[in-house]
Amino acid sequence: MGLLSALSAFFSKFPNFARRPGWIAAHAESLRLHRFPTEDEDGDEENLGRPSKLRFRLNFKMIFLFVGMITATILLVKFVDPSHIKNLAHPQASYSSSLVPMWASSNTESETTPVLGQSSFDFAMYFPAEGNNFFPLVASYNEPPRHRPKTPLFVPFTRNHNMMRQTILGYIASGWPREDIIIIDNSGTADANNLKLLSPDNPFSLDYDLFRYRYGVSILQTSVLLNFAQIQNFMLRVAMARHWPYFFWSHMDVGILSHEEETPYTSFYTRVLNVLDEAEKGRISGKKWAAKFFNFDYLTLINVEAWRHVGQWDVFIPYYATDCDAHGRVKMLGYAIDGVHAGHIWDVNNFVDDPEARFFPPASPSKSEKDSDSANHTSEDNAPGSARFQALREELQKIQDAKMSDSKGRNTWQNMQKGGKGEPWTYDPKGFQVAWWEMAEDGRKLFRHKWGDGACDLFEQKKTIEDMWKDIKDEE
Repeated sequence: MGLLSALSAFFSKFPNFARRPGWIAAHAESLRLHRFPTEDEDGDEENLGRPSKLRFRLNFKMIFLFVGMITATILLVKFVDPSHIKNLAHPQASYSSSLVPMWASSNTESETTPVLGQSSFDFAMYFPAEGNNFFPLVASYNEPPRHRPKTPLFVPFTRNHNMMRQTILGYIASGWPREDIIIIDNSGTADANNLKLLSPDNPFSLDYDLFRYRYGVSILQTSVLLNFAQIQNFMLRVAMARHWPYFFWSHMDVGILSHEEETPYTSFYTRVLNVLDEAEKGRISGKKWAAKFFNFDYLTLINVEAWRHVGQWDVFIPYYATDCDAHGRVKMLGYAIDGVHAGHIWDVNNFVDDPEARFFPPASPSKSEKDSDSANHTSEDNAPGSARFQALREELQKIQDAKMSDSKGRNTWQNMQKGGKGEPWTYDPKGFQVAWWEMAEDGRKLFRHKWGDGACDLFEQKKTIEDMWKDIKDEE
């Protein structure tokens, strides 16, 4: 009767109806779609005995009431915004952008939309960037072009927030659009990071607010901790779900800089676009390529369609040697893995102090700052090849050299932080390191078992797809 009460209140505004209170309620039965005879009625016989004038009067009232209901509905739609009614408001999901076109719109608002969209999906495990004004500001000579293709870049994270911060800032400073960067939170800590339940010295902690609100980067959580092979399958699955023909992914232990020492100057990101353009031309013309390596696989461009043929990464070879297995099958199936170049990419095991100041030039000073004797800005600060760039390049090179010569191995950065024991969803940091290495060694054993050889370059060993598990006898 809620609708009837509302209609009654509406028609009471009119004099003819106001003098007849309860008229709508009294004739409520006329609204029924199906009216069955009561015990006192005998089907159509009683109706047949009614005078035609009475039937006409009732029909007229029903028509008048129906017109009134339509009028009330029109007024309701016209003057009431459904978006203000919680139960009627639709989620702000754009179906047209759910399949992100690989060419960015020239519209300014569309250009800054995160490449995975602005609405949460996948069981609320996606956290898009929030806001419009992000910092630090990118140098004018590194700003991405307004008209450009989409360049989704996944950067998986498991441990060491500071290393991830350095990597992300390097890509942004070199021109990679913030809205195209997606951190994959593979810490295995469920919702502890987005709820800020982990301490800064917890190796699995990640500052969501810093990346989303200041840097303008989106974060996509994995539901559970994934190994390296599973992460590769995860990225491919997301790309296929979004109908992306390609995507990029990067290690999180890298230092990124453009070749600012070269003239004429071309930014890191512009060179990436050039590589993408050539790769797309090759893909369209029928050239079979599966990946483009920027300095090995520190940054990689993936051809999704090729991997549909290659198949999944072997999750039973979780870490070391899993790339040997996957890339070997790529070559066996006739796909190329090409080496390309875009700029400086260092393989690092440490991070620089104050990375925002090191990777970005000072913000443009105001007129008063320019006129002040205390202003410490020079024109070289905002030009390629500055002293700031040269110092940072030298330091990143030293960090890489130290990593390569470290007797403890290349991955000491993974075990830098020791805190967080007992915090929500946190694996014991020391135990994690031990378990990680044992799984890695087991994967190497399985690789040898699978291919009958421990050599990484399966194609060079003249292995074929038929050689997989060749030594395994069929069960009788």
